[in-house]
Amino acid sequence: MEREQALKFVHELLRAMLAKKASDLFLTAGFPPAMKVDGKMTPVSQRSLSPIHTAEISRSIMTDKQAAEFEATKECNFAISPSGQPVFSNPTSPDTSASGVAPSFPSRPVPRTSS
Repeated sequence: MEREQALKFVHELLRAMLAKKASDLFLTAGFPPAMKVDGKMTPVSQRSLSPIHTAEISRSIMTDKQAAEFEATKECNFAISPSGQPVFSNPTSPDTSASGVAPSFPSRPVPRTSS
């Protein structure tokens, strides 16, 4: 999966989260992408993500500095904001069930602050 394709995929999932009022989005190697809707894990696809796809998706939303931090510490906290969408925080940590990483996106947008 190319970077632009992975980024588009994440943005589509974030928009779907907002539409479904999901509380979290999970991208975990060996499982289909899933959202927590009304407290229940709800797969958004029947197709499981491979460890490679999960890593590519996670990397697509990181800056080079964030990717370096993740490689060094095996965790990274940052926020993303698809064009015209709220800001989502993204704590990323190693996926212990399979190789790859497991980002989680809480649906409650992070308040924007003035710089």
